Amino acid sequence: MRKVILVNGDLATGKSHFAAILQKKYGFPLYTKDEFKEKFAVVFPYATYEESHFLSNLAMDGLVERFKEIAPSGGNLILEANFRENYLKIFDELAKEYGYEMLDINLVGSPEILFGRYMNRIVNENRHPVHLANRLDNIEKFKEYTLKRRDEKLYGKVITVNADDLSYQKDEKLLNQIEEFLNS
Repeated sequence: MRKVILVNGDLATGKSHFAAILQKKYGFPLYTKDEFKEKFAVVFPYATYEESHFLSNLAMDGLVERFKEIAPSGGNLILEANFRENYLKIFDELAKEYGYEMLDINLVGSPEILFGRYMNRIVNENRHPVHLANRLDNIEKFKEYTLKRRDEKLYGKVITVNADDLSYQKDEKLLNQIEEFLNS
């Protein structure tokens, strides 16, 4: 059966890096929300939270369209984002429509640890400016954002992974679970 892997989860859990590891391991096409958002940011303004949020939704729509383009050919793929329930539902419906099994690798962690990583990323990494328009540089706002996302419904087969320690990216048990999914 056709497979789609969603690398999903909290901010600063290493989603993009882990998705790239899976892409390299399996050779499936990888599409990320950030790659779309950064391209859209060249054309659309994004100074406010609302404008950044608009670009995020536009980027998610781009992932939906990419899945729709690939699905008829039956190709496996990996999608990476901090998916919200409304988009997870869309991907679940598309997966069913096109005969895909969907795996949601849901990366979570301690908000305090993730906040530290998030702030380090803002200060020390060369992030695209579009990712700085909606800064959650207050621990309470960050916690609220993180915990709200976790209340949303997940779809497909779900593997929830504690990403406090980024060693999960090389964890044989997790990689075996993914392999089992792909071979089922």
